[in-house]
Amino acid sequence: MIYCEGLIHGAKYMETTLKTFFILLYQVTKMLTGLDQFLKRIEPEIESIRGNERDTASFMKMMRLFNEVTAQQQVIIIYMIYWFEI
Repeated sequence: MIYCEGLIHGAKYMETTLKTFFILLYQVTKMLTGLDQFLKRIEPEIESIRGNERDTASFMKMMRLFNEVTAQQQVIIIYMIYWFEI
């Protein structure tokens, strides 16, 4: 009887662990897919910067890109904090 209770407890533990694993797997996949789309969108804009731009529009473009990258970095940090506090 004790052996069966141990198996039931072990099975419940495995079920909970697997559910947590698949939830985290889904969240990581979703976050990495979003990051991939973000990088594909922003990479051409970053590569178009040559470093010798002197006009205000170019400066504003660089600032916008910097702000977008910083915001994306913050999103990833929030995900990491959430995942490691579970």
